[in-house]
Amino acid sequence: MQRSEFGPYRVVRLLGQGGMGTVYEAIDPATGRTVAVKTLPLHLANDEGVRRRFQSEIDTLMTLRHPGIARMIGFGDQEGVPFFAMEFVQGQTLDQLLRAGRRFTWHEAVVIALEIVRVLKSAHDQGVVHRDLKPANLMFPPAAGGGFHVKLTDFGIAKLFGETGHTRSGMVIGTPDYMAPEQATGLTVDHRADLYSLGLVMFAMLAGKPPFQGSLAEVLEHQRSRQPPRISALVPDVPQPLDELIDRLLDKSAAGRPANATIVARQLAEIVALPVQPIAQPPLQPPPVPSQTLADTDRFAAALDHLPPTLPAHPSPERHAQTVATDAGRLREGLEHPSHDAAETGWSRSARSSFTTVEAATRAARERKEGAAGLKSMLMTMVALTTVATIAIAGWWLFLRPWPWPDPNAEERTHDRIVAMLSDPDDLGDPCREIRSFLARYPQGQFAATVRELGREVALDRLHKLSRHRFPTYSPKSPLERSYLEAIRVSDADSKAAADKLRGMLAVGGDDPGRGRAGPDFDDPCAAVEQPDPATWRELARRQLEIVSQVASREDAARRKETLTDKDRATDVLTQAAAYQREVETTADATRRVVALTRRHQLLEELVETYADKPHCAEQVDEARRLLSADR
Repeated sequence: MQRSEFGPYRVVRLLGQGGMGTVYEAIDPATGRTVAVKTLPLHLANDEGVRRRFQSEIDTLMTLRHPGIARMIGFGDQEGVPFFAMEFVQGQTLDQLLRAGRRFTWHEAVVIALEIVRVLKSAHDQGVVHRDLKPANLMFPPAAGGGFHVKLTDFGIAKLFGETGHTRSGMVIGTPDYMAPEQATGLTVDHRADLYSLGLVMFAMLAGKPPFQGSLAEVLEHQRSRQPPRISALVPDVPQPLDELIDRLLDKSAAGRPANATIVARQLAEIVALPVQPIAQPPLQPPPVPSQTLADTDRFAAALDHLPPTLPAHPSPERHAQTVATDAGRLREGLEHPSHDAAETGWSRSARSSFTTVEAATRAARERKEGAAGLKSMLMTMVALTTVATIAIAGWWLFLRPWPWPDPNAEERTHDRIVAMLSDPDDLGDPCREIRSFLARYPQGQFAATVRELGREVALDRLHKLSRHRFPTYSPKSPLERSYLEAIRVSDADSKAAADKLRGMLAVGGDDPGRGRAGPDFDDPCAAVEQPDPATWRELARRQLEIVSQVASREDAARRKETLTDKDRATDVLTQAAAYQREVETTADATRRVVALTRRHQLLEELVETYADKPHCAEQVDEARRLLSADR
């Protein structure tokens, strides 16, 4: 039996119906507001597992507040059938646009992806993974000026980080065409699964379809094990940074993808600033108004959530088709004959209904929290009184005992922990956080200068690595930074040119970087990573010059003798790394050991990165990899 009303809303028409949900357009007669009402199908209304998942979707939407997420207005129960009301979003889905032949330029795709990733960041910050990001769940409402506005819908299978309910281990949840490999395998997923799906959506916008298509089993297997083609092979005008970003998003390993949505948003913002040749595209058009006869419910299927067939109590295709046809027929009868008696049409105003707005639910939760806080305050007062009484009774014993003195070895132990962290390549802790904490507690301690020196080494190493991996489109913030970036970019091909540029940097006047100072903030040596001063760039130039000067000398001799090879250069790097290793083994100074170990590790990593693709240097590359592996 279909219903004409849900809480305060009167049904206008059926928007869509699927195996796990029914969506109506409805109106509030009191205010004239149009909403979208989602409820369970009649044949699943009594299934406890499905009801729990439906309630989970309501709980998820309660926590999300973002302009790019369809906002929930309220929720309730109509004669035992749960429902919730959301803002009614007019427009077309990305799936409808792609099926209609709409193709996006790479610049349009990046602009849209930037909108999507901002929505994902908001959800991830609330601890919510969508798990079903796909074109059918991305709505494009009409935008003034012909731009792009995106609304993310359907949080029916969204999951809180660390949540264990409603999904059995090994169950595949989501839409296969846009599913992450770990999700296709039935493993636990985190926010990086949404980033993989974002990569597939960007691929589809550029290529017109996702990389994997076929039967359900084929697509799942491809998502697990087959590497998608590079988008540049299908769309030649895609810029290299975008091609590389999509390739990273589609990494089969979650660890190989960008760590979070913030990083992806930053990279997309850099790409969107690249120059682009405008290509005329037809503007997004509002969807046609569907017929009120509802002769074909498939016309509204894009509004549905597509939950997987692995959920319990899912009907067979025959039973589902029969249910859809029956429900649609009853709804059609009610719309075409509104004057019929309720007993004849199956429409009725239920006396057993409830409805709560999000604002009211939030207010009630706040009042409960305040009440609990009041009770907690009363209990804390009682505990405090009990504590005072206990102290009064035992006071004489406490005052007879000497007060404990601060631990005299705390500074040394903290220093040793920082040294151990920097000496272990597999330690995932943040040394900068430990260094800042140490300097805040012991600014004039006996190990303060040593810890500042260690922080200086960490900052210089991070700044050098960050500089080596800057995009070509990155804009340096100072002339010294520009000179350093140019020097390290040419160092692999022309060591002499790199050495000359580094000597030019050192020839620029300025204060000596000194010992124990790596940036503008003396108490935070790690600040040099984000705010490097001229002294920091000159110190980096001096260290890099030590590395390339010997190779440059050999190159000068080689130009005269025409005998120097890549193998000689790689051998020189191994020789320098061995010298640092001897210093690690022979020196008793912990700071010098950490500095030597850091520089040795940097040399070996750059050797592998530079000569890995040169077969005649395979022996030196293998030796460098062996030494790096031994460090771990």
